[in-house]
Amino acid sequence: MYKLDEGKFVNHFGREVNNETPYYYVLSTRARDIKSVVLRVYVVRCHKLHPKDVHGSVDPYIEIRTNSTIISDSKNHIVKDTNPIFGRCYEVDARLPFDSILTVRVMDWDRLSSDFVGETVIDIENRFYSRHRARCGIQQIYNESGYNKWRANFKPTQILSKLCGRYNLEKPLYHGHSVTVANKTFTTAETENVQENAALTALRFWDKLPIIGCSFVKEHVETRSLYDPKYPGVEQGKIEMWLDILLNEPGVPLPPMVDISPRIPEPYELRVIVWSTSKVVMKDKSVTHGKMNTDIYIKSWMQGKQDMQKTDVHYNALKGEGLFNWRFIFNFAHVREEKMVIFNYDGLNTYGNQKVPPILIIQLWDCERFHPNEYLGTLSFDIHRIPLPIRETTKALNIDKHFMENSKTIDLLKIKYLRGWWPVMTNRPKYGNRNMVGLIELEFHLLTADEAESFPAGKGRNEPEALPVPLRPSVQWSLWVVPFRALWVYVFGYHKRTIIISLIIFAIALFILIFVYSFPQYSVKKLLNT
Repeated sequence: MYKLDEGKFVNHFGREVNNETPYYYVLSTRARDIKSVVLRVYVVRCHKLHPKDVHGSVDPYIEIRTNSTIISDSKNHIVKDTNPIFGRCYEVDARLPFDSILTVRVMDWDRLSSDFVGETVIDIENRFYSRHRARCGIQQIYNESGYNKWRANFKPTQILSKLCGRYNLEKPLYHGHSVTVANKTFTTAETENVQENAALTALRFWDKLPIIGCSFVKEHVETRSLYDPKYPGVEQGKIEMWLDILLNEPGVPLPPMVDISPRIPEPYELRVIVWSTSKVVMKDKSVTHGKMNTDIYIKSWMQGKQDMQKTDVHYNALKGEGLFNWRFIFNFAHVREEKMVIFNYDGLNTYGNQKVPPILIIQLWDCERFHPNEYLGTLSFDIHRIPLPIRETTKALNIDKHFMENSKTIDLLKIKYLRGWWPVMTNRPKYGNRNMVGLIELEFHLLTADEAESFPAGKGRNEPEALPVPLRPSVQWSLWVVPFRALWVYVFGYHKRTIIISLIIFAIALFILIFVYSFPQYSVKKLLNT
């Protein structure tokens, strides 16, 4: 029985009972009525937490409370994230009815103190004794291993047998893929663990039984609102979680906890070699050789990251054919959801990890000497869906027809290597209705972090694995010829039309002037017949 010792309640086992425990529990509860349970609180993530700092950020962590236990997970706080992903499980030993209330709090970590963000309160006793079996959600399939392993410490056949005993029903009768309970037959389509899955099917459809039947709580992730008692009715965010209540009985082993920790992003290195370009639009005439050309260079970066790189300039690229032999190197972290993880960094910590599609941007530019550089077009790749390239032998074919007939895409994460030609597109109507401003030859190598460390390569044409310097055609002229050649190109290249029109106007004006000058004298001679 309980006794009062120095103003504190002590139970039958000599354990102190929290003062918050209702007094009637202390007086009326007997040792045989106490249920020892293990609470497993799975916290997945939070949404739209209300910031507590003046900078509008929050460093959240989880705190678990019962009447007899407090677990503070401040060491695993997440830096500056109002939508944190926790992926953690907390195990709490509890005794009913003393630990009848479970409080899950979200706290804002600080070096000196912690601020309270919000909490959600769960009635453990109500769930434990509910006829709807809210202790541990009924799963869809019984598995003895894998990520969806059975979480309860009693198997479906054991649970079904106890239910039949509680309601004075005959023991379940198993035959093949079926089980009969109270003249109702339940059948499973599973081929593994047939008896357990048949019993599980009976539990999932327990509400089909007359009189005693009711729906059992199925496994699910709860989305609960967080509140602060100081601001009643004002939601401070949401938390995604679920709770398993396991009866802690002697001789009944507890199953291992489910690992819901976030997947660790895998580091990769993407190497992109720009070999050459072809059919790039040309709009300038060279002052040295008088032919149409363009000064090409290429920019590239991973979308969402500050890692823009660019090649050197191929000046005076005739026919839009540029040679580069230039390597871009991009490092990124990747997760199984086909997303790239971007880590924000404030100088001390990483925070606010974002998941974005792994998109590579490649842009074609024309270098100008006396004007801002001109953007020509963009090539955009999702590394999981790269369009089938054009082979060198077919690059002169109709580009639109090729990509219309070949809609197949390639996942670079699977094949690791790819080379070919791709069209660079633009929406600028000045380059025609086709919207293609050139072709670019690329080579992709995707390596894991370990592979990249074993086989290093340099950016650009640098060591290691240096690329050869491209043999660009020479367009140089002798020094004494260049001034005359430049004058010729400038005068008769850029101003040919103006000069022709001016000569025509000058000829007409000269004719009129001669006519006006000569007409009076000619008229007098005609009148005098001389």
